[in-house]
This record gives sequence, structure tokens and C-alpha cells, in this order.
Amino acid sequence: MLLPFRRDRSRAGATLTYDQLPNGLKFNRILLPPKYSFKGPQLQMAASLLYSILLMLLHHLWNRYLDGKAVNSTPHIVFGKHLTDQTLSEVVGSGIAYVVGTSLATGIGVGFVQVLWANLRRGHYTLREVDAMVSCKGGMLNPSSFVTWKCAFSLAALGTSASLMSLVTIITPGSLRVVPSDFAFPAPCSVPTVSLSKANISTIFLQPSGQNSSIFREEMGLGGLNLQRFAEQVFLRGSPLPSSNPCSGECKYEIRFSAPAANCTPFGAEAILPSPDADQTVVWWGQHYTNAMETSFQATSRSPVANSVDAVNCAFFNATYVVNVTHSNSSTQALEISTTVNLFEPIVPILVAPDTDGSPIAVAPSNDTVFVNTLQQYVQLVFSLWPILETTIEYGNNTAQFQTLSSTTTNSTVLAYSPLFERSFEDPWKLACNVSTLISTFMTNISLSLLSDVLSTEQNPTTTPFDTTCWYSSERYSYDAPRLLITYGCGIGIAAICMLFGFVALYLNGMDESISFSRILGATLNESFFDIRFELSKESLVTGEGGTFGSLTPVRTPSEAA
Repeated sequence: MLLPFRRDRSRAGATLTYDQLPNGLKFNRILLPPKYSFKGPQLQMAASLLYSILLMLLHHLWNRYLDGKAVNSTPHIVFGKHLTDQTLSEVVGSGIAYVVGTSLATGIGVGFVQVLWANLRRGHYTLREVDAMVSCKGGMLNPSSFVTWKCAFSLAALGTSASLMSLVTIITPGSLRVVPSDFAFPAPCSVPTVSLSKANISTIFLQPSGQNSSIFREEMGLGGLNLQRFAEQVFLRGSPLPSSNPCSGECKYEIRFSAPAANCTPFGAEAILPSPDADQTVVWWGQHYTNAMETSFQATSRSPVANSVDAVNCAFFNATYVVNVTHSNSSTQALEISTTVNLFEPIVPILVAPDTDGSPIAVAPSNDTVFVNTLQQYVQLVFSLWPILETTIEYGNNTAQFQTLSSTTTNSTVLAYSPLFERSFEDPWKLACNVSTLISTFMTNISLSLLSDVLSTEQNPTTTPFDTTCWYSSERYSYDAPRLLITYGCGIGIAAICMLFGFVALYLNGMDESISFSRILGATLNESFFDIRFELSKESLVTGEGGTFGSLTPVRTPSEAA
């Protein structure tokens, strides 16, 4: 029941003492005294510390589970909202960090109250200082609480520690980041690889029975023209033709296939090229040779400035390629030959013989049609080099032009104007590489360009599906475990020390303390405060009784007592 005191500043009211009150208006010595309970501050502090440790472990395990996993951009519907994996992981991490920070701050706050009453019971403080001490519980950002560092250092330290727990909610969520990862996530896929068993690159076969001879030769001519254009594109490009991307985005995979390769060795051939004269310099000569053992190609190059000669002899083999294919997007690719495993048998054109009019026809001694067809494709791929390389090119010293000799097999000057030359007025025939590299790289690029399916038809493809493992690029989670564990460890350690002070203060107080309104009312509503009710000011000194009730009482200075 509220006491019917009225504020009476009259002379009579100011001198009225507690003993002079009517008996009906007197109250007990202490209102709502503190009690000791097992479910009190000690349990609250222990529970908040244990709860924080368990949540820290949960956060650590959650981040370890996500560490290294790809970020799924497909949204999930949660309570009608579209949320991605990244958003959900951020919500979970931030939520755990917030609960941990709040729990630790709560435990420190409980200990703070016990230390506050322990200080009040054992010291004399002005009401201004008590106000500052109480305001510390809400944090040290309040300017009115700064005085606490002077009058009650332990309380200021506890209040600051409680405020620092907010850093836990700021620092720990950043321990799980999303970073880009190139080709780190495997998945089964079907990709194209070279297979020439069913190919029909240039239509060099036996004439089908009943087919018109002129139509058959026209088909052969068109096939050879397509192959020649294909070879010229590869040569002028200087790299393999791009293949289609079998993946939905960036990916990388490895394939193995058999295709022709060139093995070139240098030899001295200064006598092959005629000596340069004042008007002309023969800068290139190339010729292929076939016999029962192998197909080879000899080439010689001379610099018209340095007069140096580079000659090689190249043999062609059936090779096994191990290729790493990288697609950056749907339109670009990179082909990396990790190794050429082996050079098998030499490629010999045993299937080709001239017809009466010089057109090639098939001579097929083998009954293995797959072997015959595959070998024939190899032969035609090798032969596709001749229209470009098998020529004699001379440079006009006066005209500064390249031309082919009329007696050569081909009259193409594609070789002279290819990007493989570092042209200048000082040296118009300067290869960017040696002749051996030029020919072997050209043959390799021809073989790798089969992946582009340029020479494929629906009935006669140059590629076949191959089941392998593709590696995809994606954003992934990266977990910085030291950042999370150190931050949580510091927070829990600081909170544990603060709670230890709370346990000591609880032992010294002998009772569970709080700063609830009922506790403050019970501590101040007593006869000593009533008697000086009109003399109180911010500078009035108060202290707490050392007994189990812990009532606050005013402290009179000698001058006030007089």
C-alpha cells in the first residue's frame, strides 16, 4: 500500500521524525529484503557462460560444415521470402553471434549487480557517484558514467567489458566469407573427344557400286576443299579452332584421344636451297615423301638478311594426346596439352593410290573397315599440311614481295603471310619460332581443332561423347577458424573473469542482489532517510549496511552532525 506522505516543507513538517509518525503510518524496517536462492545470480552467470560456450561450438561446427562448399545461388522460399544459401548462412552466423554476445553481456550484468552492492556495503559514495555506478550497467558510452573510473574502478571495468561483448557480434560473422574459386568443384559430365573411326574427312573411299563416276569425283573434290580451308584457318589462327562448351558455364576437364603428331629433327641442308642473288632469295622450300615405312616432310628456311639456314625432317605418327580443356565461357576456350603420352606406329598412306587420271582412290587390303577408315583419316589430316607447306617461296630483294616458283607443287603464299613471322623492313623473313616448332605445332593444332566439329557431319562425326569429370568454377565458403575461435575465446574469457568477481561479491554480500525497483525501494525506505528527506542532495553520502538486509543509510559528516 502506498504511504500517504505528502511533501511538506513547512517548519513543522521539516522537523517531523519517524518516531513522531502515527502508528498507522509506520512501516517495517526493510521492505522486500533480498533472499538467497540457488536459482539466483550464481545460476544465471553459470548458465550464460555455458550457453555461450555451446553456441560457440555450434557456430564453429556450422562454419566447418560450410567451409569449401559451393555457394548455391538458387533461392529458397522461407516464410514466403526468396533467400539464397549465402543469405541463410549469414543469417545463421549473425544470429548465433548476436545470441552469444547478448548472453555474455547478460552474465556480466548479473555479476555487475553483485559487485555494485558489495561496493555500496563497504564504502561511502555520494548520490551522484551512485547514479554513475548504476548507469555503468548499460555501458560506458553514457558520459555520466565516466566518473565511475575514479570512484569504483571494478564497476567501470565490468561495464566496459559488457559493452565490449558487442564486438563479438561484429567480428565473428566475418569468419565465414564467400570467395571465388576456379575449377574447384567436380561433377560428372559428358564431353566431346576426338574419334575418327566414323569420320569422313575428305571422301577418299572406294567408289560405291552404281554411283556416277563424275559425281563421286566431285564429292571427293569438295571434301578435299573443305579440309584445305580447315587447315588454312588453323594455320592463320596460330592456335586450335574453338570447340563448343558442353558445360553451362566455366569448366575444365581432361580428355585423351589418338590423332596425328609430327616429330621433327634438324639436319644440315645448306645445299638444298640455291644461293641468293642480287634479285631473288629462296626463303622456303618444302617437300613430302612417302614410302612403305613412313610419311615424312622436309623443309628448309633461309633468312635473306642473316643468310642463316634452318632445315628439318619431320616424321608423322599416330599419337595419344592428353589434353586439359578449359572453357572460360560459351565462346572461348584454352587447350593445354599436358603430355603426348606416346608416339605409336608411323602413319603410312597405304590406302591411297592414283587413279588413271591422277585422282586418289582407295586401296584397302585390310578387312578391318574401322582400322582402314581411321587410318585414312589420319592420312588426310597429314596431307592437309602440304597445300600450305609444300612450296618454294622466294623473296624479291627489289620488289619486297614474296612469290612462289612455278615449278612447285602448290602456288600458295599463305605461309609467307602467316602470323608466325615477325616482319620488318630489315628482315622480312624472320620466323617467330624455328621450323621444327612451326611444323609440329601446326600438326598438333590440326589434331586439336577436330574438337570443333568443323569437319563433322551427322553421319560422319569427328568426335564422340566421353563420360568424365568436369571441374566447375563457383563461389565457395571460406572459413577463418582462428578469427572466430579467438574472438569467442576472448569474449568468454573476459566474461568468465567478470563473473568470477560477481561470485566473490555474492559471497561477500551473503545474499542475492538486484537493482530492481522493489530492491531499491526496500533499501532506501527507512527511518534514517525519512529523517533527512529534505536535506538530501547529489552530494549526500550513502552507504550500505553490512548485514543481510543491506539497507542504504545516509552518512553524516561531522559538520552535518553538528
